[in-house]
Amino acid sequence: MDNVLKYVQTDELGLSAKGEVLLNKDLEAIIWHCKNVYKIPYVYISSNGALYG
Repeated sequence: MDNVLKYVQTDELGLSAKGEVLLNKDLEAIIWHCKNVYKIPYVYISSNGALYG
């Protein structure tokens, strides 16, 4: 992020992965870091997850 943000200004960031992003045990810390350190106001995720009930 440090390198990318030298060249690009953004107000949103989408997080996704080849696998399921919600399985990343550090997801909360990653989102916090993006919002509070890099000052990106809108951080969203793309998930393949489904809730069955």
